[in-house]
Amino acid sequence: CGVPIVSTRCGGPEDYVRKAQNGILCKFNADDIAKAIKSILHDGSLRQTLAVSARQTVENECNFPCFKNNLTTAWQETWDEKL
Repeated sequence: CGVPIVSTRCGGPEDYVRKAQNGILCKFNADDIAKAIKSILHDGSLRQTLAVSARQTVENECNFPCFKNNLTTAWQETWDEKL
């Protein structure tokens, strides 16, 4: 959607959210999350950079061919069989 990402480190977002590139990863507490959101709200340049990069990340890494390749790789590694 072209918006900056603020997320906690909870075992998933770390694969996609890259610090100061496309979003901010926070500790799992309200103060840290609020601090990250405030930094984006008060810094237009940071907001724009993160937003554009977040969209590019999704377009480049979450498209159907990438999803298919990642699923195929995970399947082969897990079950040791070719699709």
